[in-house]
Amino acid sequence: MTAKKASKQAAVGSPAKAVGVLLTMRQQSKLRVSKKAVVAVQSALTHLLGEVLEGAKSAAAGRTRVMPKHISAAFSTDSDLRSLGLNWMFRKGRANSTVRFPAAAGGVADRDGGRPLAGADRATSSKATAPKPEGAKVKRSTDVTSHKFSRTVKLCARDRECRLDTGAQDALQTIAAEFTADLAQAAGEAARKNSKDAIRAEDVRTAVEEHVKGDLKAHMIKEIDAALAKADQAAP
Repeated sequence: MTAKKASKQAAVGSPAKAVGVLLTMRQQSKLRVSKKAVVAVQSALTHLLGEVLEGAKSAAAGRTRVMPKHISAAFSTDSDLRSLGLNWMFRKGRANSTVRFPAAAGGVADRDGGRPLAGADRATSSKATAPKPEGAKVKRSTDVTSHKFSRTVKLCARDRECRLDTGAQDALQTIAAEFTADLAQAAGEAARKNSKDAIRAEDVRTAVEEHVKGDLKAHMIKEIDAALAKADQAAP
């Protein structure tokens, strides 16, 4: 097995290697999560990161490293990526990593036209942080778990032969955490509608069909089905 194939298998495969996905899904849905659901989300996430990296590579033509502005360009030139609503992390081509969204009802971070809400906490500078108002809401849990996606991002970048600077790595980790959280919430709603106490692979598939648009959705569903088929074959 080549290093490229091994890294792709590690990114998509075993639920044990998808710590960020599992933790985020549990935190956002407040439900148990099946192993196949983790495989489904991880495969969808890996495909998403691959699409973003391909767009970023095109934007960074001739440069040795992918930067946040290149990731921003990938979103701005792809309508399917823009439809995910993750472009709030970028302003004027730079990673907007200091923005923190307060949790709204149900734990969903509100977004308004890709800009942070007026009540969102943000750092005023790299050395000083504005004091939080009394009774401020706790920041969304993905702010805590995004670092858990470091391995997945690095493996995807290696598969696409991309070199990431620190800002791009952080931005992709946050994209991974936010996308996983959105899928977890949608899959959790689908599970509750069917009176289930755990998220299963079919709930994740439903979430992707509702949350993702266009060709990106079709390719993501295909990747999920392929990953689940491999998981069934590998099962004892």
